Amino acid sequence: MLKINNLYVKKANKVILDNLNLEFELGKIYAILGANGVGKSTLLDSIFELDNKFDMTYKDTNSKDIKAWQSNIGYMLQSFHTHTNLSALEVVLLGAYNDLGLKISDEILAKATKILEQFKISHLANLNIKELSGGQRQMIAFAQVLLKNPKILLLDEPVSALDLKHQCILLEALRKITLENNLISIVVLHDLNLASLFCDEAVFLHNQKVYKKGKIDEIINLDLIKEIYEVKASVNKIDDKTFIQVLGSLNKEKYENTSTKIG
Repeated sequence: MLKINNLYVKKANKVILDNLNLEFELGKIYAILGANGVGKSTLLDSIFELDNKFDMTYKDTNSKDIKAWQSNIGYMLQSFHTHTNLSALEVVLLGAYNDLGLKISDEILAKATKILEQFKISHLANLNIKELSGGQRQMIAFAQVLLKNPKILLLDEPVSALDLKHQCILLEALRKITLENNLISIVVLHDLNLASLFCDEAVFLHNQKVYKKGKIDEIINLDLIKEIYEVKASVNKIDDKTFIQVLGSLNKEKYENTSTKIG
């Protein structure tokens, strides 16, 4: 279990997160949800950087050795930019940099190849990473993170640039890997439907605090959506899963009733 106690983050004289207390269990995927600027990425940064201003333990071990701590974590940032002339496969292999020597072992190469096959992106292996689309680079970045054999996965908007098919491929793989390896996976998402479909629990951040935490099917409702996202919506059930249809912003009527002349 990963426990976070009394997390407080202030940047440029602005409080981003105030006294957060959270627990994350092994073998589960957690969606971090909330409006823009609420501190979702900051929460992931704080976990990875092991800020001494708050208390954090993993499997009952409290560590202040940042190098040892980060060796447990696979962290996929929101955007993946590179100026190197490496192939996609070479970028993936960098995920195992601690085990790389003058010669790449057959075992590591086979594992990297298998991950690319799993994501259905083997055809990208020999292409220059700079030539790939944003979505393709996201898949390569995720593959790189997995090659590290992490115990904790921190993924910041991992599907933001992906089409519908590859959103499902990535999140299905995440679910399988999390269960098989008993990982703790913490994922920043904006799509409530993807969170409901693939994640075990959701953490909604609002006004610097944890607004609600629990199974999304149990905690999502119209009042929550209105309070956090300021939109009108309908909540529906399909095969015991909760799906949200957005019907417009709360300011929709104001915009519709405003006539603007051009010219």
